[in-house]
Amino acid sequence: MKNGRPPHYLLLAVLLSPLPAWSQSHAVGMNEPLRPTRVADLRNLSETALLELFRQGELRNIPSGDLNGEMLLLNDRFGPRIKVWTANQVWRGKYMGSDTYFANRWIGNRRWIGSYYVIGPSWLDGKPAIVLEYPKGTPLFANMHDEIREISPGLYLGTVFMREPCPYLRGFFAIEMPCR
Repeated sequence: MKNGRPPHYLLLAVLLSPLPAWSQSHAVGMNEPLRPTRVADLRNLSETALLELFRQGELRNIPSGDLNGEMLLLNDRFGPRIKVWTANQVWRGKYMGSDTYFANRWIGNRRWIGSYYVIGPSWLDGKPAIVLEYPKGTPLFANMHDEIREISPGLYLGTVFMREPCPYLRGFFAIEMPCR
């Protein structure tokens, strides 16, 4: 470093380094939507970006089988990042059956805590979504209402709402078809 400034070649390398393919459409002056293709592309996106992706999502295909997943964001007041990290240590995704049954997948590929999904209006925008609600008394998730939409082929973004006392958006998760 000369005079506290990095060499010109370092600045040039940073400016010329490639962006992920899905983010290239978000260059200055372009109005193309984000196009992530994997769960990893969604990590570290802001709540605003995730909201926009969910709103752009559609109900094209209902996923089936064991889906790999990751908690992306929680907007809790206390310790949201540590809660996301902790959830990702044990939660592995979802199992979606063709009979509308779903279950959460946990470390060791155990299926536990499930219910049945329906197609219904999203609490976010009223458009169709896969709605997963847990019955009262369900361990850990009794107060949760999840919604899922496909945002790229085989990639699904989910919202997590708390139902009571007043419904509110708590965060986001993503699931994807394996071996992508």
